[in-house]
Amino acid sequence: MKTVYALRGPAGAGKSTFIKENNLEANTLSLDTFRELFTGLVSDENGNPALSQRGNENIVRYFNQAIDQRMFQGGALFID
Repeated sequence: MKTVYALRGPAGAGKSTFIKENNLEANTLSLDTFRELFTGLVSDENGNPALSQRGNENIVRYFNQAIDQRMFQGGALFID
């Protein structure tokens, strides 16, 4: 059975915490994780680490392909 859960809400609302507390990492795809994998962290205007938005179009395309593949495999999928 294919089931998709899309977690949404503002930053800091607890979406990622919910995933960790319920041991759902293996069933979760996160766009922020894809951004980090593809671009790494950069410094924002205050020198704090931040996710780069460069190449966002390609990253979103790969993210959507990963969702398609996970849905093809079946099972539960959480999108953070």
